[in-house]
Amino acid sequence: HHVLLLERRGICAGASGRNAGNTGASSGMHTAPSTVRALHTITSANLQLLKSLHDELDTDFELRLPGSMDVLMTSEQMAHAKETVITKHEAGSDVELLDPETARSIMPSLSPRILGATYSRDRGHLWPFALVTGMADAATREGAEIRTGARVECLARSGDRVIGVVANGETIHAGDVVLATNAWTPQLLPDLPDGALVPARGQILVTQPLPPLLACPFGTNFGKEYGRQTPGGQIVCGGYRRLDVDEGLGTYREEVTLPVLAGIARCLTDLFPVLCGKARVVRAWSGIMGFTA
Repeated sequence: HHVLLLERRGICAGASGRNAGNTGASSGMHTAPSTVRALHTITSANLQLLKSLHDELDTDFELRLPGSMDVLMTSEQMAHAKETVITKHEAGSDVELLDPETARSIMPSLSPRILGATYSRDRGHLWPFALVTGMADAATREGAEIRTGARVECLARSGDRVIGVVANGETIHAGDVVLATNAWTPQLLPDLPDGALVPARGQILVTQPLPPLLACPFGTNFGKEYGRQTPGGQIVCGGYRRLDVDEGLGTYREEVTLPVLAGIARCLTDLFPVLCGKARVVRAWSGIMGFTA
């Protein structure tokens, strides 16, 4: 089979290159035991694949697995954590509930005001850009063709069958068409019910390189805020979609907004007071994700 990948912009120019890079076995926020088990199984399998990709792709995408910590700042978060730790243990997760002293022994930069944390060992972080470009390079070596700047306008149809795509005014015939278009899928599938898949904007900021301060990736506020320190020392943090216009839903505009960035900055200094007045923000960006109903 000949594989052709049509990229509207460049490799890794969308959500794949703009997320924070946290990864690992996880069972999400759900409390239904069957959902927790299913999520834990699929993310554990995914992590095993990631561990072997380094050699297969011949690319170092900076996969590090020091565990990850969900920091608890309110009594509501603590109550929820106690409940979910039990469900997650039943699903096979190694998550632990830590008191503030133990949490700060792992991550000394944490605020003394935290109430505790949950800690999962089988988690960590990677550099998404290096992973995706490594996969693209490996695919090209195996004979795939990648065309960048190729905007797919619509699907080519014959009766009720899709027989290819129209890109930059040219019809390209194909036996199989895969839409790897995430939030942009409704633009190619106008028959999707309204609201079945909507764009959601996430925003992230990144600091200058700093000495090692964060021993592992972190999340807080039910995973709505999240971040990590890269091997090069930069601290990456995202979240606060609720402070965006319409909570970031329904927009394809890749821009950052001040209320969201201010919220992210405040989250960082609340959790890690050592950053207060010391860490300069060097960049901020947004990415569009597809959310399903």
